[in-house]
Amino acid sequence: MLDYTILKDKKCWIITTEDYTCGYKKYFDEGKIVMGLGSDFDLSEYIDSRKDISHKFKLDLDNFIKMSKNDYVAWNLNRVAEEGTKIYRENNCVIGQIKDDLKNIYKFEQGKGHILPINIIERRTRLFEKCDIVDCYKINKINDMKDFKYLKDFEKLSDQYNNFFIRMKYFGLENIQENDSNEIIINLNKLKYGNNEVLEEVKNFSKGDFLLGEFISKRDKFECRRVICKVKEVYLDNDKRIVLDLISSKCNNYEYSALIDIYEYEYGEDLINKNIRTHKNIIFYGPPGTGKTYNIDNEVLKIISISKYEKLKENRKELHNELRRLQVDNKVRFCTFHQSYGYEEFIEGLRPNDEGNFTLEDGLLKQIAIDAMFEGLTYELKADLIEELSCEAKNNISNEQKKELVLRYINDSSKFDFLNCDQYVLVIDEINRGNISKIFGEAFTLLEEDKRLGSENEVVLKLPYSKEDFTLPPNLHFIGTMNSSDKSIAPIDIALRRRFRFREIMPDENILSVVDGIDLCELLKKINDRIEYLYDRDHMIGHAYFIGCSCLDDIARVILYKIIPLLQEYFYEEWDKIGLILGGVGSSKDGDYIIYKEELNPEYLFKNNAEYGFNTQNRYYIKDEITAVELRKIYE
Repeated sequence: MLDYTILKDKKCWIITTEDYTCGYKKYFDEGKIVMGLGSDFDLSEYIDSRKDISHKFKLDLDNFIKMSKNDYVAWNLNRVAEEGTKIYRENNCVIGQIKDDLKNIYKFEQGKGHILPINIIERRTRLFEKCDIVDCYKINKINDMKDFKYLKDFEKLSDQYNNFFIRMKYFGLENIQENDSNEIIINLNKLKYGNNEVLEEVKNFSKGDFLLGEFISKRDKFECRRVICKVKEVYLDNDKRIVLDLISSKCNNYEYSALIDIYEYEYGEDLINKNIRTHKNIIFYGPPGTGKTYNIDNEVLKIISISKYEKLKENRKELHNELRRLQVDNKVRFCTFHQSYGYEEFIEGLRPNDEGNFTLEDGLLKQIAIDAMFEGLTYELKADLIEELSCEAKNNISNEQKKELVLRYINDSSKFDFLNCDQYVLVIDEINRGNISKIFGEAFTLLEEDKRLGSENEVVLKLPYSKEDFTLPPNLHFIGTMNSSDKSIAPIDIALRRRFRFREIMPDENILSVVDGIDLCELLKKINDRIEYLYDRDHMIGHAYFIGCSCLDDIARVILYKIIPLLQEYFYEEWDKIGLILGGVGSSKDGDYIIYKEELNPEYLFKNNAEYGFNTQNRYYIKDEITAVELRKIYE
């Protein structure tokens, strides 16, 4: 079980390096991070001191020396890579934890920057076909665009106008054209991947709107051109392009070779949680009423977003509403195992249709696994599909379309990137009531973390009905529940134990209070101590039964209609034990005990036939009404 408290007091830092010179890749391979800003300025004497940094990158360098032991760091190193005649955009990402205090591990290399070794949690490299990363949005406050203030006519811009911003980060200078009439043309077709989001924003452009553009490329030096333009024409048919009238422009050649950013990431704990959570399968087990469902709600949200859980954990209603939203989005799905539940419902099987024939349908696990794998597909592969869809269909990609794309690449894990994608959870209630081997079938093997897609020992199976390839992705988690009073967990298959982490949820009497003079904490503790002595700990009573009690009548109803029926099931026909658990057995209805008995005298029952040697027996009764006197007798 992941201890989420380890994330609360740790910061997460994001360092992004747009490195056009390939100079930092060796550090990535060595498990080190590099912050290249101020590569002429040694920070050794400023770490753990009050000396003020005097440098043009002061704010960024101040952030760097704020990092401390055990903080998390995600370093994204992007660069242009060549392979033969092809040009790619290469993304390298490493996530790790700072090993020691900065003063002990900090290294400075002139011309390279500030270097820290880290304990690596996750590392991966992805190649994207030559494509640009484009930002495009409407500017809310023109004065926030500080990098454009030195351009001619900037002061004439106002928040009263529609002002937009567009930035191309890798091949920006190559993606714009100019002509003799001071026009700039941005050809959106050249972007290839991901331009659907840009096009949605471009649709808001109108003739006469102002556009601030930032086009970045690496030629001989790192070059950035910023422009102020007016929208002249927007073409969104086959030849997608924007025609702009140039107002002012300036090119900057920088002495450093990379565009670098460093900041503390507000949602860093989500990013780290996704990568340090190695146990993807967990089972909550315990007696009835111990809050297994309550714990599941918490655990699901911790998996999906630990930061959102921290915000909502004190507001149960909002937390539950968030879970409902996740269910609607199919990020979380529920099922209950029982004796009739089988492989056909869970993986795939033949189902009757309206025509009286049988069709092959995907089961619950296969559906959510495909959704999770589709989420993990690299952006450009999904963008290809999205580009082909109509505007109405882009937000409603069908299950078949997702499945087709996943199956196309399922045997090539390099096409998937699970580093920072959405997580999915399948909750299986009463997991021990079903035939696990029958329900999971060959997919049982895939539950192990090292058999997941992209793992070192990944396994891709061929399903028997559809003959389709199938595996489980690392962003799919399983949570099961097991009522220990229904079936002991002792005989649970060893193979299941190896694939799941088990967490016992026992009654917590301490969260109960005194209600109408009845000490619920002492009452439940005494009941459970007696059950454990007379039976076992798997059959104790959960605190959830009493959580909602606000008056004496509520307590009496719980005892009469919930607790006593459970005890009758546990101790069938052993009324003396039931009575002992509830404080004792009375001799008449007028006594102070919930359970009382009356003698059945054979001489009275059979009159002249008493010579058969019958013994006196007891008949047990449950009081119809329970008062505070009987309740206190349980624990006093």
